[in-house]
Amino acid sequence: VGGFFLAGRALAPVSAITATAQQISAADLSQRLELDLPDDEIGRLARTFNAMLARLDRAFQRERQLTADVSHELRTPLAMLKTQLSLARSRPRDTETLLSMMADMEGDVDRMTRLIEQMLSLTAIEHEQNLTLTPLDLMPLLQHLAAQLQPIAEAKGVHLQARLDPADPLPVMGDSDRLHQLFTNLLDNAIKYTASGGK
Repeated sequence: VGGFFLAGRALAPVSAITATAQQISAADLSQRLELDLPDDEIGRLARTFNAMLARLDRAFQRERQLTADVSHELRTPLAMLKTQLSLARSRPRDTETLLSMMADMEGDVDRMTRLIEQMLSLTAIEHEQNLTLTPLDLMPLLQHLAAQLQPIAEAKGVHLQARLDPADPLPVMGDSDRLHQLFTNLLDNAIKYTASGGK
């Protein structure tokens, strides 16, 4: 009887570990073992179990964040592509204009392809990768973005004005694709959160 009682007390933490493990799902990894155990085999098992849950929780959070980031980053170029397609079909246009619009659309598709490739890998910080910075001029990039986002602004009733002087370059050291992504997000958010009639 004494042996049975002692064995039951010794194995109670194992039952608690089992019960917690049965409650865990991918949707909720917040469960932890709240056991005041000594530093013996069972105590170390419980702490190892909690540490494993914390690692899994962080991994799932990163995956959810990645999915949210991909959805957010693809939304703007897809909206721009849809707008350009709608404009191209809205009325007859000459060949040169259509070719120019198709070139813009192809550029959007290329950027989305590069974006998907970047987002499906871990972030540069997690990989401790160094960005390759090259000298470039922001002026043509900003002019191009302002022209591309103009139809989206007009559809929202927002006046988008680019006060840029082509004779005054904006030289920076940077990554062209990431700068494009950065300024696209900034302008898209500005249009989105500016009331109709705003500027």
